[in-house]
Order: sequence, then structure tokens, then C-alpha cells
Amino acid sequence: MFKPGQSGNLKGRPKGAKDKATADIRANISAFIAHNWASIQQSYEKLEPQQQLIFFEKLLKYSIAPLQSINVQAEMRTELETMSESQIVELAKKILAQ
Repeated sequence: MFKPGQSGNLKGRPKGAKDKATADIRANISAFIAHNWASIQQSYEKLEPQQQLIFFEKLLKYSIAPLQSINVQAEMRTELETMSESQIVELAKKILAQ
């Protein structure tokens, strides 16, 4: 038997792995939305445009994974480090043209 605070997995749970409670909550939210979609849609259509955007933004949290800005920054840094000076100048021109 394990002592309190210890487990049989020496490496621990993999980073980013969801526990069972989180998976159950997400499943319940998905089931609720699916079951009540017609009512949700009707309520949504009655909202002002600004409120519709807020509603939509809140729903996105449950449908797509949040962006990891640190990972994106690291990838961009790596990409920039491999570019030549002329490629960086060209990229800067494209960004400034927008």
C-alpha cells in the first residue's frame, strides 16, 4: 500500500492530462448544451449583438483549447532564429504593410 501523498506512478500524471472530474464536468456540460440547444439558440437570438459576442466567447472555452502564448512565443523565436536577415526584413515589410 502507498503512504499518504504517494502514488504508484513515479512520474506522476502527464502534463496537461485531465483528471476524471474535469472530464466528467466537460461531458455533462456538453450533454446539457446538446439537450437544450433549441432553447439556447432562441435565447441567443434575443440578445443584443454585444451580449451575443460575450455568450459566444464563453462557449468557446468549452469547445477549443486555449492558446498557449508561451509556446507560441518560443516557436516564433525558434523560427526567427533560423531566418536569414533578408527574410526577416521581408517579413517586417509585410507586417508593416498591413
